[in-house]
Amino acid sequence: MIEVTRKSPLNGLPVSMSINTTELKIEQWDYMGRAPGTPLIQDFFGECSDEEREFILTGIRPEEWAKIFGSPE
Repeated sequence: MIEVTRKSPLNGLPVSMSINTTELKIEQWDYMGRAPGTPLIQDFFGECSDEEREFILTGIRPEEWAKIFGSPE
């Protein structure tokens, strides 16, 4: 588990989340960006939960997602 920090798209402040991956993989993902040929996030971060992958992509934590969009049924 590592602590990943992103900028919240909701308020622009830094937010962190413990994620089941490595620093190297986060650095690789950030370097690749959304360039052509970049693997799908679910393939690259197969060890992560949906919520962890969402945070890596958007910086939105599960509790913020639920507040904005409601809880999944």
